Amino acid sequence: VSDLVRCKDGYFNDPGARDVVATIDAPIALPGDLVAPSGTTEQFATCFDPLWGGLKARMHPTPGNHEYNTYRAEPYYAYFDVAPYYAWWAGSWQMFSVNSMCGHHGGCGVGSPMYRWLETRLQAQTGVCQAVYWHHPRWSQGMGGNIEKMAPLYELIDRYDVELLLVGNENGVYERYAALDGLGRPNPRGVTEFVVSTGGVTDGAGRVTANVPSPVVRHDGTRGALLLTLAASTWSAEYVAEAGSNLTDSASGTCFRPA
Repeated sequence: VSDLVRCKDGYFNDPGARDVVATIDAPIALPGDLVAPSGTTEQFATCFDPLWGGLKARMHPTPGNHEYNTYRAEPYYAYFDVAPYYAWWAGSWQMFSVNSMCGHHGGCGVGSPMYRWLETRLQAQTGVCQAVYWHHPRWSQGMGGNIEKMAPLYELIDRYDVELLLVGNENGVYERYAALDGLGRPNPRGVTEFVVSTGGVTDGAGRVTANVPSPVVRHDGTRGALLLTLAASTWSAEYVAEAGSNLTDSASGTCFRPA
């Protein structure tokens, strides 16, 4: 889940998504824009932490554009004590937190430090199911649309048979895409992308960018989180909406190169 709080006088940060996540005993992948508008030390301390801080020990974040509205996103790194990009394990699955703020760490293009880091790790893993998350969608019909700067990384993870991509940035939008190859064409061995901008900030709900490909499912304005069940050779995903909502979505698949 991403796009969590907006720290502004008079703005109510609804706890609906937080309450969903709090009931699920599992690691939490956070694809960016955790603290808008600027991710300052004060905003983390007085706005984010009172609502979400109780779950901090389970969080595996990546930054978004709002965190970098403060110099080098320093309060974000101080709060979470993480690297700009890193890998971790969710059971038998390799998870990659990738930084889509490309201008702040050497770029996202072919041959950039982060690209080489990710490619090296994907090359080294055989018989491992994998998921990647970053902030800016490769595919989206939300307010930001398709983000071309993410094409090299998307093509990389498609080439190495990564199963899942989790993204944010669309402020109140949930989208699920079919498995797509690096050019956005349906392919059963492609990457399945989920836009999970459902953590609390909703000013992007209802805003549509007319482009292709189109998502299989889109919902606007309902807070919640995506629950992933990651088994040794399969995955399933269920959107769990806030209390009072009957919104549901689910999908499942198999790993492309399980042990």
